[in-house]
Amino acid sequence: MDFLWGLDQHQGNRDLELSLAKADKRADNLELRCAELEEQLSNLRFFIQALVDLTWDQFDLSEDQLQSRIRELKEETKREEAEEASRTIKTKRIAFACPNCGQPVAMTSKVCYYCGKPAEPPKGDNEPDRT
Repeated sequence: MDFLWGLDQHQGNRDLELSLAKADKRADNLELRCAELEEQLSNLRFFIQALVDLTWDQFDLSEDQLQSRIRELKEETKREEAEEASRTIKTKRIAFACPNCGQPVAMTSKVCYYCGKPAEPPKGDNEPDRT
């Protein structure tokens, strides 16, 4: 019996080692991706600084004008995101969790088919979901 226990323990240790190796590889990949993103961010900073240097004097821009344009861009982005969010599809809830056993129950049913106990949807739970 000890022999079987030892085999089972060996397999468990091996599975754990494989899981750790996979986790290490994922961590290495994430570190590499972070380094790539940091490099891209650095390049974008240089790009923006170069654009500012080239256009600042040429177009006689003030810092107030720049700040104003930044605010406009932020407002445009918020407006676009709000419009996108408003285009979500409205769906009607068709089931709820049985308060007794937790299994799904149709909104039109009065009894849970799993446990057989009476089940009614919670009050106000027939509102449409946003998905």
